[in-house]
Amino acid sequence: MRRPVRTTAAAIATALVLLWSNGVSAQSYDLIVSDEVGVPSSAVTFDATLVNVGTQSEVTVGYSAGVCCDTAQITPTSITPGPTIQALNSGSGPAFAQDEIHAEGWTIGVVYDLLGTTSLPLDPGQSLVLFEVTGTAIGAVGSISALTPCNTLGNPPIGVQIVGDGSQSVEPNFVAGSLEVIALGPSTLRLPPITSVAAGGSNSVTVTYSTSESLTGFSFGISVPGGFSISGMAPAGALAATNGGAGPDLFLVDLTVGVPGATVECVVSTAAPFEDIPPTVEADLLDFSIFANTLVGPACAQFPISFSGSLGNPAVPIALDADGVGTVTPLVEHGVLEIASIGPAPPTGGITLSIPDRVVPPGASIDVPIQLDCDDSIEALSFGVSFDGTDLSIDQVALGSTLAAIRCGAGPEYSAIQIIPGSTLGITFATVFELQPPFS
Repeated sequence: MRRPVRTTAAAIATALVLLWSNGVSAQSYDLIVSDEVGVPSSAVTFDATLVNVGTQSEVTVGYSAGVCCDTAQITPTSITPGPTIQALNSGSGPAFAQDEIHAEGWTIGVVYDLLGTTSLPLDPGQSLVLFEVTGTAIGAVGSISALTPCNTLGNPPIGVQIVGDGSQSVEPNFVAGSLEVIALGPSTLRLPPITSVAAGGSNSVTVTYSTSESLTGFSFGISVPGGFSISGMAPAGALAATNGGAGPDLFLVDLTVGVPGATVECVVSTAAPFEDIPPTVEADLLDFSIFANTLVGPACAQFPISFSGSLGNPAVPIALDADGVGTVTPLVEHGVLEIASIGPAPPTGGITLSIPDRVVPPGASIDVPIQLDCDDSIEALSFGVSFDGTDLSIDQVALGSTLAAIRCGAGPEYSAIQIIPGSTLGITFATVFELQPPFS
C-alpha cells in the first residue's frame, strides 16, 4: 500500500479543488468522531465515521476533512485513511491521500481514483470509516476533552467536504467525539462475555488484556467443557507486531493437557534488543478457534469457558511478567459459550412483506404489524414504508416477536429505524441479525 506523503494545506486544497467544484448535492451525512479512553502518555486512536442518515443510496469518491482537539489534552501524531479506503485499487490504496499534522489537530484529503471510476456505495443507515486519527494523551487523569470535525485548520483552511457521484460535494453534520483520561486499574485478562458457536461448527475467540505495566511475557490456561475443543491459538494486536512484525520469540501452546482446553506460555523477546507490549486500557492479546461437536446441547444452551492455572504437567500458572516489576497475578474475567440458534435451512421459496388492512376511529391509536412471509433463510433485511401524512402520524416503531426472539432472545445485533415526517409520512428500517459468524 502506498503511504501518503505529507504535504501542505495549500497542496491539499489545490489538488482537490477540481474534484468538487460542481456544487452541493442533497446528500445527508453525519461525520462522527468516536469516544475513546486513554491513560496519561499513551497513544489513543479515534475513528471518524461517515453515516448516511438520508433516505437515498449514495456513493462517495473522495473527501477532505479536519479534526480539532484541545492541545492541553492530546498531542496529534498521525492520520490515515480508513481500512476500507486503504484497500481500494486492489490494495494499493486511494490514488491521492495527503495529510498534515497541526498543533491543534489533523487534516486529510483523499481522492479514491483520479479518473473518477472508483467509488464506495453508502446505503441509508450504512457507515464508512473515512479516516483514523492518533494522538498522545497528555491531560490529567479525570479530564474529558472534545475532538470535533472542523474547517479551520491549514492555510488555506481545509474544509470538511464529502464528494459524491457527479463530483457534487456536501458538508456533513459534525458529531464530536471525546477523550477521557483514566487511571488503569489492576491488570486483567478477559474472555468475551458470550461467544456464539453452532453445534458442529466453530467460531473465533479473542483474549484481551488491560494493564498499567509493560509486559515482557505471560502464561495461562483456558478450560472448556467436554464436547468443545480449542485450536489455532496465535498472537494478536501489539503482541503480533513485536520483533519487527515477527511476533514473540517464544510462544508455546499445548492443546494436549488431559482435559478439553489449552495452555500458552509467551516471552516477547529472548535476546537484545528486548521488547515488551505497552500498558493499555484494553487490547487484543491472542486469538484461537473454538469448536463444538454436534451433541453439545440444544440451541441457546450455555457452557463456561474459563481461565485456569491448573492445566498442564507441571501446571501452567495464570501470570503476567511485568517489566521492572516481576510476576503479576492478574484478575480474570471468564466467558460463556452459547449454542447458536440455527436450524436447518428451509427450501428456497418466496419472500413477501405485507401490511394488513386496519380500521381505526378518528383520534385513536392502533398497532400496525409489518409481516414477513418467508420460505427461505435470511440473515438481514431492509425496507421502507410510506403513509399519507395528512391522515396519520407514527408514534413508535418496535421489533416484532420473531426478530426480538433471535440470538436466543437478545434480538438483532444491529437495527436502524428512522421515522420520516412530512406529507408523505414513512419509516425506513434495516437490520443485520448477527455481525459475526455463526450467523443467526
